[in-house]
Amino acid sequence: MESSLNQIILNQIIRTLIIDNETQQITYIIDQHLQHLRHLNRIQAPQWILDALICNGGGIYLSMKAREYLKMKPYNWRGMWTIPTVRGKMMRVFWSIYAS
Repeated sequence: MESSLNQIILNQIIRTLIIDNETQQITYIIDQHLQHLRHLNRIQAPQWILDALICNGGGIYLSMKAREYLKMKPYNWRGMWTIPTVRGKMMRVFWSIYAS
């Protein structure tokens, strides 16, 4: 049990480092491509606009296209308070803990 927990934590650390490295490289590439825009006064945009449009908007768009390409079923989120019975709420908690 302890070794599997250690393996899970190690995998999460490695995954985080890989994602951080990829994010840093993508940000650098985007920054280099947009470098020439900084010299034009009329086209300058705040950094948060570029971040929101390119990173967040692009990530959402690409993930939607990947879902369509892989033909994945969209998941309809259902809040805990929309489940009418106490038994239904308990079953949801049970399956969310033990199904994964």
